[in-house]
Amino acid sequence: MIVAPCALPEERRRLLELLAREGIPMRVSERRGDIDDLLLVHGPQLVRHLRRFGALETALCSLGAAKEALSLDSPTVLLAARSLWAGANSARPESPVNLHAYVARLFGGVTALVVVLDKHFPRGTLEFAGGGIHVAALYSASEGVKARFMGRNANVLLMPMPPGIADPSFSKYVDVLGEYVDALNPDITIIGLGTDVHYRDIHGEHFVSEWGYASLTSRLGGRRRLVTVECASPGAHTVSIISSVLDALSGRAGVGTPRPHEESDAVREESSRILRLVRRMVRERRGLD
Repeated sequence: MIVAPCALPEERRRLLELLAREGIPMRVSERRGDIDDLLLVHGPQLVRHLRRFGALETALCSLGAAKEALSLDSPTVLLAARSLWAGANSARPESPVNLHAYVARLFGGVTALVVVLDKHFPRGTLEFAGGGIHVAALYSASEGVKARFMGRNANVLLMPMPPGIADPSFSKYVDVLGEYVDALNPDITIIGLGTDVHYRDIHGEHFVSEWGYASLTSRLGGRRRLVTVECASPGAHTVSIISSVLDALSGRAGVGTPRPHEESDAVREESSRILRLVRRMVRERRGLD
């Protein structure tokens, strides 16, 4: 099931039309949140920003759609604004609210894990890491390894991906992340997906296929999972990604194979180096070293 908020930009409306043509079940939520919902995760300064941007209605509709998506028993993908950029007190017109943090708080679990797969570094989302909220980010290494963030906050796991990475190395990232999630055993896993690491995305620098997205989704467990689609262009590859993710949520993933793509020696070596660093930091946190 696809859930979309009542206020949608033109680009997202075109994406919904493409999804409808594929026969994917969807609903446009008519629910709206309120200011108290925003203040559950954000401060008054962000509310003032949204009023100045003229984006308050978009934020409230997004909150209502998140509530509706969380209430459904069926596998659900929520079309979301760019939550990764919205911090506790800052927002952009295209990133009016952090739905990851909101869903984590709304679910009320003891442990919530937010996993972000996106070309961009999720600086805003990292602000919410702490207490019961953990954040794992797979992003482009061209934005920097930023290991200092992991050193400062034990609830943050950063996994930068070198440009040029494809399914063979990406599957190793999924394995390492899966081990981390197994040890954490979260009450809810919120998976925020951007389409800009897909091999057909013109804005990307990675070569992950639908198989990679489905593998990530199916590997990440927890008592409950909710997938959000963040930076999503209205292209055929986005429709294919969403379809593959819904299959993974329904337990139908695993029949496909990685897309063959030749990675350079430099990409493989850099991927292995980063994963060794990530594994070491995780083991140190668990007192295994």
